[in-house]
Amino acid sequence: MWKKCLGLAMSAAFVGVVAVSNGCSSSSAGATGGGDAGDSGVVVKKDSGSSSSSGGGGDDSGGGEAGPAFDGTSGKSCTTDADCDTGAGINKCSIDYEGTVTSLKVEFWPSPICLPALPTTAGGGNCDPCGISAGGTCAGGQIWGCDSDPATLDPTTAPGLCLPNNSTAPVANQGTCIPRCQFALDGSAPTGVTKPNTCVPYTFLEPQTGPIIGIGFIQGTCQADADCTGLGTGWICQVDIGFCTQATAQKVRSKTIGTGCASGTAATSDSTTGACNCIGSNVTNVGYCSSACVIGGNACPNGYICDGFYPYGPLVFGDASTPAIAMQNVGAAGTCIQPCTTVDAGTTADGGPACPTNSTCLQETLEGPDCLP
Repeated sequence: MWKKCLGLAMSAAFVGVVAVSNGCSSSSAGATGGGDAGDSGVVVKKDSGSSSSSGGGGDDSGGGEAGPAFDGTSGKSCTTDADCDTGAGINKCSIDYEGTVTSLKVEFWPSPICLPALPTTAGGGNCDPCGISAGGTCAGGQIWGCDSDPATLDPTTAPGLCLPNNSTAPVANQGTCIPRCQFALDGSAPTGVTKPNTCVPYTFLEPQTGPIIGIGFIQGTCQADADCTGLGTGWICQVDIGFCTQATAQKVRSKTIGTGCASGTAATSDSTTGACNCIGSNVTNVGYCSSACVIGGNACPNGYICDGFYPYGPLVFGDASTPAIAMQNVGAAGTCIQPCTTVDAGTTADGGPACPTNSTCLQETLEGPDCLP
């Protein structure tokens, strides 16, 4: 029904926290991280801290017939779990959960939305990235929906997107169901998401008929304290990671934007210690300090550009190429990256600034050339 194209190089913070990697069948932008990889490796349910349902089916404690297999409310605005339950009792309100990013406890969605109960142990899952019930197999380079009819799991219509814990070697039932969004290749705003939540571009699909579409997942990218009011009082925006945290926890970074840093999840990494939001290579685990951003939103500091890591050049689906993407989608999530000139390979030969430590000037993303770890 569809073919999967290039995965985007972005590896957003939430993806790292739930141990999901955004590596698709291929990547045009190298092993660039698009934000902090998370610290704890787990998402915590705030009300009890206990493990939640991993999304199997309805309550069968009474011994009767099984209830519905899904609620189908992923992405719906909510204030309580009751807003998300249509009979299966699987979906919860995101306001129930918090995670740790750059040593801060954060909410991932400034405007709370419904989604299947999140895994609360590292490596856990609440959806099947292999799509077994829909005839799929555990192989890389595929994509499945979730929180929908298990016989189809169509990623172009399902309200959720099943992000595999390991995209190159997915394992049945080891994925995380995140509300889905969609975008065209013309730069228009993504659909299926409402501000201040944003759409994180994930991959591109080539339907059997109709135009190529971009598929992403919904995550918050706050830009100001006002974006966090949907969570109640006492919440502010930690702008450099784009997540809401308690005002009493707001962090002043010890490293400035553009400073070389250690990324990854090691205890000594700058991402883990909270020294800065370190964007880095998934291979070398080094990079430079930067900030989250929203395409078409507030300007990045230091003259940086907001890069969503869209691939540069034609989209290649293995058997054919298609025209290049016209422009980045206004309102999608991105990362602040220093622009550069490939003529001098990111040095000062042209009179401009050199690329930060641990980065190279490359024309690999649509918004480039820029300095990529």
